[in-house]
Amino acid sequence: MERYVSKSATQKNGASLAEVVNLELELGAQFSSQYRERVQLVNASEFGEWSLG
Repeated sequence: MERYVSKSATQKNGASLAEVVNLELELGAQFSSQYRERVQLVNASEFGEWSLG
């Protein structure tokens, strides 16, 4: 996944693991491992017309 970070137009810092875990607890849900990894690498990634919030 890290290879995609440099390709994202936004380049915003990702969330910390603690932030991800706290949000999961608040929502009462668990994110997939792939989603957790992505949001820790880059925040609101964009690739061309695609936005992955």
